Amino acid sequence: MTSVEAFGEFQYPTPPSAVFQDDLIRSYRSFLAQRRTLRPEAEYRDPTDEEWREFQQHFALRKVELGTCVRPYGTPCKHEHTCVRCPMLQIDPGQQKRLIEIIHSLTDRIKEASGARH
Repeated sequence: MTSVEAFGEFQYPTPPSAVFQDDLIRSYRSFLAQRRTLRPEAEYRDPTDEEWREFQQHFALRKVELGTCVRPYGTPCKHEHTCVRCPMLQIDPGQQKRLIEIIHSLTDRIKEASGARH
């Protein structure tokens, strides 16, 4: 039996669906609209020039040597200058050669440190 045939043999309690139901979407949009009416009007103002520059600068600073930092706006970086170890780094595929260089360098450093202990 192939995996496709085996999958067909499995009985779901309800058939899987990748489509959201219309009433669910309408209900959620209604919920959001109501929440927005409860929020202060000041929260819906246009950003000041300084706020807009800060927002844009956040995304400019996210571009690092090996790719892009995908941490959310307004959150501090906990891994200052150690992006290669950070799970928030989205690596640029064009930087694969640089990553290999880093691996070789680290391997050499480990060997050097191991030799220095003896």
